[in-house]
Amino acid sequence: MRISRYQPEDWGQAYRFVALRYKKKEEKTKPARGASSISSSTPPQYTYRVFVTDMERAIDLLVWFYNQRAGAENLIKGSQ
Repeated sequence: MRISRYQPEDWGQAYRFVALRYKKKEEKTKPARGASSISSSTPPQYTYRVFVTDMERAIDLLVWFYNQRAGAENLIKGSQ
């Protein structure tokens, strides 16, 4: 997790930029017949999320809030 404040040139104030990295679950793959099983799983991959906000809440509350907001936006988009 990385948190920093930044004010882009055209913005009237600095905002909080929160960058999160989530490790994806490893996917097990079966080695081909006769192949070595040394690298039988793919390397871990990551999912990234970035929030730009003026809220000073705890990270877990920000994640919850933006998840709820995205869910509402998807419902609205689906009804159009």
